[in-house]
Amino acid sequence: MKQHLQYPELVTRLRERGLSVRSDVDAVSTLKRVGYYRLSGYLYPFREQLENGRGDRYVPGASFDDGVALYDFDERLRSILGEGLSIVEVALGARLAHVLGSLDPEAHLLREHLDAAACSKPTVHQGREMDGHDAFVARYEHLRGEAKEEAYVKHHILNHDGHIPLWAAVQFFDFGCLLRLYNLARKKEQRKVADVFGLADDRVGQLAKLLRPLNVLRNDCAHNNRVWNRSTIYPPSRIPDRMVTTEILHLNSLDEPERHRLYPLAALVAYFILKLHRDSGWIERFRDCVVAFGQVGGMTPETSMGFPTSWNAMPLWNPTGSANLSDGTGAS
Repeated sequence: MKQHLQYPELVTRLRERGLSVRSDVDAVSTLKRVGYYRLSGYLYPFREQLENGRGDRYVPGASFDDGVALYDFDERLRSILGEGLSIVEVALGARLAHVLGSLDPEAHLLREHLDAAACSKPTVHQGREMDGHDAFVARYEHLRGEAKEEAYVKHHILNHDGHIPLWAAVQFFDFGCLLRLYNLARKKEQRKVADVFGLADDRVGQLAKLLRPLNVLRNDCAHNNRVWNRSTIYPPSRIPDRMVTTEILHLNSLDEPERHRLYPLAALVAYFILKLHRDSGWIERFRDCVVAFGQVGGMTPETSMGFPTSWNAMPLWNPTGSANLSDGTGAS
């Protein structure tokens, strides 16, 4: 087990490994606020590159302040990404509630209104083998239990024998639960949801494939995980040209390494918001946040997050300068 060190000792260790520390007082204050281990993730890119990975020593010129700058930027990035993902999550719940709720107020609990094959597909939930619908219901019941003190849940328990219509229930769903329900829906209902997200006639489950990595990103943002230069294990799939408007098609030309970086995920959020709530101002706020990053320690949005050259001049990131492209190939 590693030895526990006091804050001044940690600062000394960083300096001994070649890191420039401008102020011991400020460094200790930062370590108290952030933690040595969390901050080390932002200092890691400044370590010397060896044949078998990064060494313990820092490259000449590396500074503690650069690591703090990356950490502070990542905080701002997580916050604004969280705002955008919230717009997407709320819209997914609202559209699912409207489309499935028109079949039955409790369509989410009734297999006859869902896709039979998806409902019966074997899966594992909480270490137990069950089918897809049972796994969804188990998650649903867990979330309903957590929300039992909410006024609207109490109302349905007291006045409607505990029957909660889907349009009320989605208020306590998390992103993952919404995605589970979307995957259980029949194709015709899925297409009605996907249309609002700017995916025309989605017959191949494209929206589900694009929402999966966004669910992971949403969890990273919610749990304060580093997102700035993180690689995703679920890169978004390539989108058929016929399904979307032109703002997002440049993602299909990205090389494989860039597909695992942050940019494709941020671009998907931007595209969905362009279709869902183009006047929210989110796209412009995100663009300005990343542009303000500039470069830290030689790292730029292009080199560390996979942003394409001149990305901020693309129509996707300038929605007020482009016409509304709702022309039947995607939803407004």
